[in-house]
Amino acid sequence: SEPVYSGDGQYLFSLDFSQAEPASRGLRILAFSSLLVSLILLYAGFCSLLKSAAGRTRYVLTGILSLLIVGSAVSVLKYSFPSMLTDTALFQPELFASRLFPSLGALLVCTLAMLALGGLYYLYLNLEGIRSAVWRRGVAVLLFMIAAVVLLAIEQLISILVLDSNISFEAHRVTTFDGNTMVGLGIVIMWFVLLGLLVDKAIVLLSGPLYRPALYGIVSLSLVMLVASFIPVGQASWTTWITAFMLLGGHLYLRYHQQEKIPFSRFIFLLLIVSLFMTLGFQENNRVDLERQREVELVKLSSEHDPVAEMLFGELSMAIRNDSVFARFFNQQYIPIDPVVTRLTRNYLSGYWSKYDLVVTICRPDDRVLLPPPEDDWYPCYVYFDDMILQYGIEIPGSDFYFLDNLNGRISYLGAIPYYHAENEHRVYIELNSKILSDELGYPELLLDDNYTSFTSSKFSFARYNGGKLITQDGDFPYRRASDHYTSGEETFETITLEGYDHSIYNVDAENTIIVGSPTITLVDQLISFSYIFALNFLLLALFYLLMNIRILGPSFSWSFKNRIQYSMVGILFLTFVLICSGTVYFIVQQYRAKHNDNLRNTMRSVYVELIHKLEFEEDLENWSSEDYYNLDELLVKFSNVFY
Repeated sequence: SEPVYSGDGQYLFSLDFSQAEPASRGLRILAFSSLLVSLILLYAGFCSLLKSAAGRTRYVLTGILSLLIVGSAVSVLKYSFPSMLTDTALFQPELFASRLFPSLGALLVCTLAMLALGGLYYLYLNLEGIRSAVWRRGVAVLLFMIAAVVLLAIEQLISILVLDSNISFEAHRVTTFDGNTMVGLGIVIMWFVLLGLLVDKAIVLLSGPLYRPALYGIVSLSLVMLVASFIPVGQASWTTWITAFMLLGGHLYLRYHQQEKIPFSRFIFLLLIVSLFMTLGFQENNRVDLERQREVELVKLSSEHDPVAEMLFGELSMAIRNDSVFARFFNQQYIPIDPVVTRLTRNYLSGYWSKYDLVVTICRPDDRVLLPPPEDDWYPCYVYFDDMILQYGIEIPGSDFYFLDNLNGRISYLGAIPYYHAENEHRVYIELNSKILSDELGYPELLLDDNYTSFTSSKFSFARYNGGKLITQDGDFPYRRASDHYTSGEETFETITLEGYDHSIYNVDAENTIIVGSPTITLVDQLISFSYIFALNFLLLALFYLLMNIRILGPSFSWSFKNRIQYSMVGILFLTFVLICSGTVYFIVQQYRAKHNDNLRNTMRSVYVELIHKLEFEEDLENWSSEDYYNLDELLVKFSNVFY
């Protein structure tokens, strides 16, 4: 951190650059791009050599290239080479981690290696050269089975990408997308490409009548899916089973009476199936992930702390301990409680603390307190509060306060501050219980450190009930005053869908109920997700198809009138699609940012005008007060409540 000083050398604050992006980010991106292009060119060069080679030379070169691909993957995954690549956030477990892959980068490297090997063997292994019809059919059946396993792996891959990562795959919320989302989607698409290569090669090996590859494919796929349905780890859903058959049909449609160049239009059916499968998979796992997040929020809220209060307790304890005015109060035989409470609320527990109900008790070692009904009896003061701390208290480090985990439906704290004067001892017990339906805006979370953010995410709404009555709530959903509208309290955890929200309910005990809700994923959301995923797949397919045609046709391509019209239409459509999509996303994001920046500017301008009006002629703000405000803190809290 870098300290900042005033003109006369007085320390003001420090700037922490630990979270700032490195200045060399652009150079790093350029280096990664150059490395990727170099690998692609190296792979293309080897493929050119393999295309011109024949016989044993081709097999030797294929083996060498296979070893290079595997060796490159091992060097990255096991030996972290190059370190410039493996030190990036893509290779950190905070972003993504599963039992098989320690990071998203590791998954990406494995996927690229598998796709490179699959493309290499698809083009140059020459399985069509097998002379025995029995062996050809056997290899085709094996390829069909491997393709079925790959489809099951894709289903599990989508699941772990959503459930085992912090990456957003909610395609209907395009503003939540980032580079990691695109990497995850790209990984899934690459596995579908590998699946397509396997199925296509199997169909080519079963040349002849159309029913032959259809029959072998259906039987092989069904057998693998049937076996997988009995395995707990990789259970095959009906969606996966139907998708396998539809993908087989799409590939048969591609190859039916079309042995050489395949028209682009024939890929659309496959594109629809793949996009639909990805949409359904991501949406289902997003639903499961949201349900798990709601359950986590329920557990957090069942023992919710106030991170802002706990951050302030240390300084508050020391300030109250060292208050000389308090010491004068305690020198009296009969301690006046009202001045003590007034000084606490005025000097220490104003502003943010107004969200709490305050109870102050002052005790000597021999004093007793009157317990409320049903006990309705006098009890030793020290023993009473010590038992409360022992039974419910959780110490707040560095302070004299304890969090009370008493399940009363509120956030409760107890402070036990000792005072010693000569031979006398006093203790001030400060009880803080959050008010019902209180939402104090005095200290916006924007001004807090990341370590003290709220427990509940902004995309959730929650409500807490005690004795069946609403105690507190937050979020967009308007929860009712009574909990019996949502739950009968018979089960510990419940899930309901009501008024466009999915709600998870936690009945902590007979008296306390917590509900957390999030917006239901609607049919419109699913259609939006399908549109974005289909657009991405279409874009990649069109680009790949164009590059493959250039590579295959080469200089022999004839710019006939028909071809010029066809490729002009495709180019115009592709360019229009890219411009419209990128422009739409760009302007949506820019409008979102401009709106919030405008709101912030207006708020800051209003605060500035009010501060000028109140404090323009003040020279010293350290002990500032006025007729309406006891101190500067009360004034700032009022501004915060009004403008935030």
